[in-house]
Amino acid sequence: ALFEGAHQLGQLSARLAVGEEVADADVVEALGDEVLAAFRFAQGRMAGRVRKTTGEPAFCHSADLALRSADLGYGPGVRVVGLLHDVVED
Repeated sequence: ALFEGAHQLGQLSARLAVGEEVADADVVEALGDEVLAAFRFAQGRMAGRVRKTTGEPAFCHSADLALRSADLGYGPGVRVVGLLHDVVED
């Protein structure tokens, strides 16, 4: 089943914000199996970085873009762009 709903989005986002590890199954449920590799790649490349404005892990912003894209019904390509946009910038 593909991720739907603001409640699940919030839960996964909150787990990432506190640095909690998320299982591949959680990522696939939220974003689809087509984007798991991009999720893990971006997560690894951004590990250790924090957002200046909030102090949360920098990857949270990218993950939130992908999660919101999924919630709005956008396809895997848009989700991947959301995940990787800061990796490209940095």
